[in-house]
Amino acid sequence: MQQMKLLVCVLLLVTQEFVEGAVLNWLVACTDDADCNHFKNATCSGGFCNCGNLYGVCETERDALGSQCVNSGDCRSSNLQCSLKGECVCRDGLVASKDGTTCLQTVAKIGDSCDETTQCASRFPSAVCLDNRCACPNKSDRCDKIAGDCTRPGVFTGLGEECVRDEECALTNSSSCIDFKCSCVETHVAINLRCLRVAHDIGDGCEDDIQCTSVFGSGSVCARGGCQCKRFFRYDAEGRTCIGERCE
Repeated sequence: MQQMKLLVCVLLLVTQEFVEGAVLNWLVACTDDADCNHFKNATCSGGFCNCGNLYGVCETERDALGSQCVNSGDCRSSNLQCSLKGECVCRDGLVASKDGTTCLQTVAKIGDSCDETTQCASRFPSAVCLDNRCACPNKSDRCDKIAGDCTRPGVFTGLGEECVRDEECALTNSSSCIDFKCSCVETHVAINLRCLRVAHDIGDGCEDDIQCTSVFGSGSVCARGGCQCKRFFRYDAEGRTCIGERCE
C-alpha cells in the first residue's frame, strides 16, 4: 500500500511538470544532441533525450527569446516579458545577446563592464565592447552625454575613411557615416571621392555612366549629359532597365 502511494506521488509530480511545459524524456526519441535542442540542457543518450534529472523530465524552451506568448507568464524566465507582438523579449534594461539565446544587462555609461558590444550599442550606438569594457571605437573619441554617443570633436574625414558620426563626413556632400565609414547615402553613388545622385528616369542628368548603370543596368550609358540606353538596347519601363534588342 505504501509503495502504491509513493508511485502515485511520483506520477502526480511528473504530471505537474508535464502540464507546466515539460515532457518525459523517454517519450522523445533522438539520434544525436541536435534532436534535443528544444529542451533545456538536454543531450541524446540511449536513443532518447536526457536532461539528467531524477524523473526523466525535460523542460521545453518555451521561454526562449522570440518564442510565442500570450502574457509574460508564458515567458518562464524573469528576464523576459511578452511583447505586443506576442513574442518573448528581454525586459527593459536588458538586451538580447548576439546569438539570441539570453538577455544581457545594458550599460549606463562608457567604461561599464560588458560581455558583448550589443550591451554598449543599445545605449551608445557607436560604442563597442573592448576588453570587457564599453569604449568608443578610437582612443581619441569621447562620450558626448548630450548626443548620447561617441564623438570626435573637430574631426572631419573624407569618403571611405573611418568615422563615428554623420557630422564627421561633412567634407563630402550627400554622405553619412555608415558602418563606421563615410559613405554616400542611398540615393547617391561614389565617383572620384564625390557622391553623385543616381538617375531616377531615363533622360535624367548625369556626369558618369555609373549614375545610370546602377539603376538601369549595364545596357545604359551617360551620353550628352543624360542617361540613355546603349545602341541596340531599348528601355523596359516595367523592369526599369535597358535590355538588348535581338537582331533578326
